[in-house]
Amino acid sequence: MPEMAESKSPVIATIYQKIVDGSFLPRLRSSENGVIPYQLQLRELDAILKNASLYLPFLAQQQCDGYTPAEKIRKTFEFRVPYYVGPLNDKAAHHWAVRSNTDCKETIYPWNFNQLIDLDHSAEAFLVNLIGRCTYTGDPVLPKDSLLYSEYMLLNELNPLKIDGQPLSTEHKKQLIKDMFIHPVSKQKGKVTKKKIYEYLKSKGWISKATNIDSINGIDDKIKSDLRSAFGSAQPSAGLWAISRCSTASFRAEEMI
Repeated sequence: MPEMAESKSPVIATIYQKIVDGSFLPRLRSSENGVIPYQLQLRELDAILKNASLYLPFLAQQQCDGYTPAEKIRKTFEFRVPYYVGPLNDKAAHHWAVRSNTDCKETIYPWNFNQLIDLDHSAEAFLVNLIGRCTYTGDPVLPKDSLLYSEYMLLNELNPLKIDGQPLSTEHKKQLIKDMFIHPVSKQKGKVTKKKIYEYLKSKGWISKATNIDSINGIDDKIKSDLRSAFGSAQPSAGLWAISRCSTASFRAEEMI
């Protein structure tokens, strides 16, 4: 291309420079197209179809399914398979799409997708597919941050609590959890500790002021579990004990109290 390099034409000089830079005639299908807004591409497609329909009349002719070829092209451009529907091929390894009519074997296209696919049942199947199973019983497992499991882990630490060898009563234990974990009576910072529980028990009059902290045993110096993973920073508007239990769980934390 020596003649292009020596050309005095500004157009040829520009083309030559782009060839040297490797930016001349870029590939149309590349990741760089992602910077072009989708709406701009759709607007361009509409203009192309409108102009093409003037000399290609079949683009505007309605077919037996009620759509014109131009409308099908537009719907194909706009269409995205929802993530919760997944592969539409029922032979795929990870397939959970549910057809509205299981006997219907009609081919799925963007323009008949909503009629052939049951979105609600497909979304439900997607969620069920994500739930782990117990390796022993096969029952659905609880999420680690669920209310029930968070409560279970907390009770696992509090149940061994004893004062002078005597366990805390069920009602006192419920009140302690409510006041220190669900609706803290004061804006306490950090984890609940053995010392904080000791001060709480004294303030409630459940132990005498002469009782030493060493008389409380069965728990660690710091309670590792809490309900923040379940509730987050916001406190619940109702007590934890009023929350309905998961019917599929193989245990109930309430029975541990």
